[in-house]
Amino acid sequence: MRKFNFSATALILFLSTVFAFSQSDLMVWNGSSEELEKYINSKDEHKNAIALQKIIMNPEIEIANYLCYDIYRMYRNHNNDKIRQMALVALYKMEHFNLLKNLKDDLYEEKNPQLRRQIFLILEKMPVLTKLD
Repeated sequence: MRKFNFSATALILFLSTVFAFSQSDLMVWNGSSEELEKYINSKDEHKNAIALQKIIMNPEIEIANYLCYDIYRMYRNHNNDKIRQMALVALYKMEHFNLLKNLKDDLYEEKNPQLRRQIFLILEKMPVLTKLD
């Protein structure tokens, strides 16, 4: 099996979402977790995508711990698979090990082959996840 580079996968995912979502409503982010939370918990997919892109592209962003759980719920429950993929990349970037260790179970339950591959790559990239049990 070919070994995929996770950063290349994240880049392809990011570029596909840029084309999939119109960014006419650009996020005016003042650096606060409250503003980020508003976009993450919005019913608007465009705002969800913009917030996730901010997290993915800016690894030094300070994110409130409770937002990690909202992003994990977004991965688990969102109807749009592109948003779910972006949520996985955001979780990987945030390195929230308590949530990422759940991906071992998610790998076997996930029906979307792209998301399964992405989960596999995260688990492969972060071997510490297999030692958390």
